[in-house]
Amino acid sequence: MPPALERLIAPVRRHGMRSFLIAVSVVGVIAGILSASNMTLALWEYVAMTGGVFLVAVAALTLSQPRYKFWLFSLIYRRPIKRDDCGRPRFRNLYGTNPHAPVYQVAAGRGIDRFYESGFRAMLEADDPIAVVATSPRDVSDPSRLPAGMFNPRGSRTECTVDPTTFGIALEPYAFERERADGQQDTDHMVATRDLVYLTNLSQSLRGRDGSWTAEAEPFIWPEHCVDLPFLTQHDLCVIGGGDTNFWHAALFEPVFQRFHEPESTIPLALDLREAENPFYSSRTIAVRLADRERIPGLEGARRFELDERNFPTCGMILACANPFASASEHSHWCVFIAGTRSLGTAGAVLGLAAMLERMRADDRVNYFSAVETTQPGVRALVSALLIRVVEVEYAAESDRERGRWRIPTDRPDPDYRDSYVPTAVEYLDNTGEAPEWKPLVSVVQPEEARPETGRSRELAGVSGV
Repeated sequence: MPPALERLIAPVRRHGMRSFLIAVSVVGVIAGILSASNMTLALWEYVAMTGGVFLVAVAALTLSQPRYKFWLFSLIYRRPIKRDDCGRPRFRNLYGTNPHAPVYQVAAGRGIDRFYESGFRAMLEADDPIAVVATSPRDVSDPSRLPAGMFNPRGSRTECTVDPTTFGIALEPYAFERERADGQQDTDHMVATRDLVYLTNLSQSLRGRDGSWTAEAEPFIWPEHCVDLPFLTQHDLCVIGGGDTNFWHAALFEPVFQRFHEPESTIPLALDLREAENPFYSSRTIAVRLADRERIPGLEGARRFELDERNFPTCGMILACANPFASASEHSHWCVFIAGTRSLGTAGAVLGLAAMLERMRADDRVNYFSAVETTQPGVRALVSALLIRVVEVEYAAESDRERGRWRIPTDRPDPDYRDSYVPTAVEYLDNTGEAPEWKPLVSVVQPEEARPETGRSRELAGVSGV
């Protein structure tokens, strides 16, 4: 179904039943008044009247949402529009591709999230950051004390329920579903160890390597069953892994999605692991809503712009937004979702994020964004999202080959795949220029290639600055 038609049908799906009851009630009252006045109308007139009242009710219920009120207000009250050097309208990180693009209308109707709109530099202001990783049910003796659906010993899908009000968090209870990779529950090895390879690098990058860490400091890595909602409201969060392995990925992303969906934000979420039609999470597919996605090199095989693990096993996503639990508790913390279609992509995303933080900390002019299409034609937004792919790995020595590096294919599984692959080079998609292109993000240099004057073992390149 075309997106434009889908946007027209969505209000009817959301408010149709309520509008129908309103229309029938209003026409019934009118018919009663006319009958008492000895006036009779033809049936088709009543049907037409019901249809008209139905459309008015749908429009009224849709436009009664605060976001649409601001949108209508922006249509009437037009301030002078700021323009960039090329004469195109601009509002913060919203910009128009033509001189008459409705930038302010999009700004008025967006789901306000300062972390999502400000780029990844916001993560440099980390406040007690922690990383939440998946865990095995073998670590849990009493699963009944955990949130419903965190572990499920049977079936390929598990239903999960979260009630933040239990802990005084002003979010309505919600439910979602998760699917285990390959359609089964692996009770012994839920966490891929490769996901954790570069977590120490990420910890050092977030803390600025200022030497302030001590043995008394709070741990950086937390298993998913060792944290709770009140604890998560007090920290900046790095959620490692997708919804099929890490319970908190789905549990945190679902309220973020609802905040952007009800009512629908004019700026969408750029990347996610959620099914389009159902509250259903996995790590097998990354949904891409980036601008110019039709022209992304190397992604021609993407079906409906979903990067599945069969064709894109090295891809990963990094998405930063406001911590939904903290926002509901009047705190200010961020949450970054780091996940790949497979563990290799997840490890590459962790490495890439650590490299980004180091580069931004060293240069105040550097920030990272991705461009997304908005609901208004000709208007784009720069958001805190990055699509990455692993392009080089290091593998362990075996009986028939020495340890070494290998450039791996990015559009299909490697026919010479080895379980000892560790990502050493990562690229990111930069779609903020004239055409989308993959740029180097980080490359781990061979030890013998490290420069003796610095001793560094990593090169950072390919900065997208705005």
